[in-house]
Amino acid sequence: MKNSPMEIDTWKRQGHSILWDVPGLASFCPPGQAVSLRQFTRLHASGWKDIDPFLVKERALVVAGLEGSIDALSPADAIKWLDNDIYPAITSFQREVAFGGSEAALIFWFADSRRFEYRQAEQAAYWKCSAAHGRHEFPIGRSLWNGSEPNSQEIREKVAGTARFAGYYLQRIS
Repeated sequence: MKNSPMEIDTWKRQGHSILWDVPGLASFCPPGQAVSLRQFTRLHASGWKDIDPFLVKERALVVAGLEGSIDALSPADAIKWLDNDIYPAITSFQREVAFGGSEAALIFWFADSRRFEYRQAEQAAYWKCSAAHGRHEFPIGRSLWNGSEPNSQEIREKVAGTARFAGYYLQRIS
């Protein structure tokens, strides 16, 4: 990532995040307040009608379950699904709920940081597919953020004076 790491909690209030830091998320959002991927797609289909009860601290939508859906698909189908179904929901959230990205946060929670690998030369975060699909990987940030990934930052959570890598943050999809 060409941008410096983020060590403040802006990701809790605005922009788009991929987060895997359980303590950081738990301190912000009780597990029961995260919505399922199914709920996320239903909210999108409704035009974000009645989203307010789902927002954490009235500013963030935390979505769990994306990795399970990706794992259930072949890598090619996962990319197609992310590009055709999930990316439009993300941009709709940015436009309709976050009013350009500054008024609300969209956080995708993943359980395992080891499934990600950032490749500096490509400025892309890769997702390591499940063992059922062999050693395949694909640039997940490109599918979720459609080319805006070089503008993203690492999220670093401070724990006992040490900054721990917790995820990726993008202020706005351009």
